Amino acid sequence: MMLRFNCLKMLYKRKLQVPTAFIVFTLQACALLIVPLRADAELLYPQAILKAKEAADSVLGRTGTEGCLQGKLMNAMVALSYSCDASGKKNNVCNFADNFITAGVLPLAQMDDASQQFLKLSAF
Repeated sequence: MMLRFNCLKMLYKRKLQVPTAFIVFTLQACALLIVPLRADAELLYPQAILKAKEAADSVLGRTGTEGCLQGKLMNAMVALSYSCDASGKKNNVCNFADNFITAGVLPLAQMDDASQQFLKLSAF
């Protein structure tokens, strides 16, 4: 929505006198940039769950340095939270992801607990 507004604003500020067909084409091009993002977001929930499970397994398996594992799990939880919001899901897994994000970066011992809790919640 904001991108469409910015396109119009740009045309208005420059006071370009362009044919209506060009304006319509520009708006359609802007819309094409937005629509795929929204459509993909609804499809991302299952992939986000898998990504978060993989990150939790990585933490428990110690397949990286502490900083790498912290980043991997945090990024996976952010992606999961985003996909929950985009798809309108409100469940325990989504609440867990939101709470994990607000807790900030955890030390490795707490990430183990969080990973185990997440894997239990997401087992379906």
